[in-house]
Amino acid sequence: MGNHGVASARLRAGKTSQHARESALANFRSRRPLTLRDWPVSWRLIAVIVMALVIGLVFGGLRIYSAEDSAAQFGRVSKLAELGERVTILVQDLQSERDRTLGVIAGGDLNALRPLYDTTDTEAARVQALAVGVDGSFPANIQASVAAVLSQISTKGLGTLRETAQGQGSDVLGVIADYATPIGEMITLNDEIAQGTSDASLANDVRTLNSLALAKDTAAQQRALLYNAFTQQFFGDGVVQTLTAVQSEEFADEAAFESTATQAERSAFSTTVNGPGVNKAEVIEDFFFVDGGDQQPLNTDTINPSSIGFTLAQAPTIWYQAMTQKLDEMQTVEQGIAGNIVARAHSLERGAQQSALITTIITAIVLSLVLVAALLMARSLVRPLRRLREGALDIATMQLPERVRLLGEAQDPATSLDVAPIDVLSADEIGQVARAFDQVHAEAVRLAGNEAMLRNSFNAMFVNLSRRSQSLIERLARMIDSLEQNEADPDRLSNLFSMDHLVTRMRRNSENLLLLAGHESARKWSEAVPLADVARAAT
Repeated sequence: MGNHGVASARLRAGKTSQHARESALANFRSRRPLTLRDWPVSWRLIAVIVMALVIGLVFGGLRIYSAEDSAAQFGRVSKLAELGERVTILVQDLQSERDRTLGVIAGGDLNALRPLYDTTDTEAARVQALAVGVDGSFPANIQASVAAVLSQISTKGLGTLRETAQGQGSDVLGVIADYATPIGEMITLNDEIAQGTSDASLANDVRTLNSLALAKDTAAQQRALLYNAFTQQFFGDGVVQTLTAVQSEEFADEAAFESTATQAERSAFSTTVNGPGVNKAEVIEDFFFVDGGDQQPLNTDTINPSSIGFTLAQAPTIWYQAMTQKLDEMQTVEQGIAGNIVARAHSLERGAQQSALITTIITAIVLSLVLVAALLMARSLVRPLRRLREGALDIATMQLPERVRLLGEAQDPATSLDVAPIDVLSADEIGQVARAFDQVHAEAVRLAGNEAMLRNSFNAMFVNLSRRSQSLIERLARMIDSLEQNEADPDRLSNLFSMDHLVTRMRRNSENLLLLAGHESARKWSEAVPLADVARAAT
């Protein structure tokens, strides 16, 4: 058996052992449950990345949801603000309709109310169109308020209201009470515009608008009550007391307006609500409630045109025009505040939408960066590990056995002991493991080289011993053959044959040394041998 045969046998034994180890490891893993520590590294890294992304998506989603919810909330506020802006106009129309009704039922033509009814109906239709946007996403109390307003300003509701007011006759306070319901519902709705928001400026403007709306309504009630009294030329039951009460309420509401209004709003009110109509209305109120109070009768004897500037016959028109101018000026300020509320609501809605968009973009960018960074980090770990695994398996199953075979066949094993390092050049723990495995590989090759050198030394020793003994054995065999040819004594010839047999066995032992050293037998037959010689030699 030569060096190649020995190396091949060892290689087959190594591969058999490797396959046995892999088979045993596979059987062990198939029997045990797949626990976390048995997961591939790539699975673990993917699990960590997925968990991080899920957590980021959850928190980012919550932040986006909060921003979207704020945008939706401010969107609802914007719709309410737009609705409230139209409601203030409708309130003014209802007040004008109510106040004119109190003058007409005292003895006028009811057909004079038709233009006011048409104006109110037109504005009511606009409010109804805007109220459609108040859906189930709004709070229940706001939906209820809108439903109540829509019920009051529907065609049936307004028709019933007008019929009831026209049938009141001389019941002035009854008409005021009839119109107080829809007007109060609308003022209440406007007071709920800022519900659910945390913006202080918006909430303050809503309170200011509500105070001014209440002040304007009490002023309109004064216009209605005095207009009716001037038309009938007497105060009805409880009218003076009601006038005094609503006048006090107006002062209180204006004080509330002053306390919540901004400097610009207060300046706009003092500048706008300051026309000749306001002055004329104050003169009339002072004449009847300061100078005379409820004892001042309404007749031509007590009303001196020179002292008040008009006669009793002129009083209804002058009073109504003066108070209408005041109310129009108050509505101008009211519309300005309502416009500010609409603008603020739109601004908050746009800000919330931009915040939601920015939050979405930032969340997407951050998650993308985290994903890219995590993938890069995972790649920087997994790829070296895979190269290390592939290199280690290649060394264990291919390179090292082949190198051992080549070292066994090489004449000088010491000249080829260098090993190629595994293709992992990083300085981290993976690179350190690769360098450690390179050292193990180099040590295994060095030991294999030393083993080959030792084996070559033994082989050379066996060859030297075999060759030295073979020369002596050949000489001894020739001497025995010579003696056999010249010997006639059968006993001595038998002894010579025995000696020749021993010499043949010694030759075979010497040839065995050559075989152990990896050499072939030196005795080779190059020519055919007669069968008789073979039989004789065997005998």
